[in-house]
Parts: sequence; C-alpha cells; structure tokens
Amino acid sequence: MTKLEETIVEQAKYQLQELRMSLVRPEAPERNEAISSAFWMLGGLTILANLVDSGMSDDAAKALQVIERESAQAMSAASLLGPIKR
Repeated sequence: MTKLEETIVEQAKYQLQELRMSLVRPEAPERNEAISSAFWMLGGLTILANLVDSGMSDDAAKALQVIERESAQAMSAASLLGPIKR
C-alpha cells in the first residue's frame, strides 16, 4: 500500500472505533450525532474501495471492504440491542 492508502485505511479504522464507541453510549442527542458523524465519515472513506479504476491497490481496497463489513455488523448488532437507557 502507498502512504496515502495507509492513511485512508488508518482513518477508516479510527472512524470504525469511534462508531463502535458511540453505539455503546447511553441514549442522548450527543450519541446520535456521534454515530451519524462516524457513519458518514466511514462511508466517505470506504466507498473508495468500490469505485472502478480508482487507482487504489487491491490490498487497500480489501482492507476498506473489511472495515465496511465490520461497521455494518456493528450497526446491525446495535439495532438489535437498542440504545442503552440512562
């Protein structure tokens, strides 16, 4: 991977961690804002893995696809469990 690809993947990992941490916060407006922010940031980064001829290496695209699946799993699990009540 190039340095740029490594940076994109690391940022996506960071946003995935932010999403996971936000999902386990107690129900509050700040929780929803944090989830939304992390979700949209992740989407902007992981879409690069699905663009045809983006110039991204296969390794970087695969790493982003894994992160994308993990974020979907986290969102699904959170929706099954529901928000934590205060």
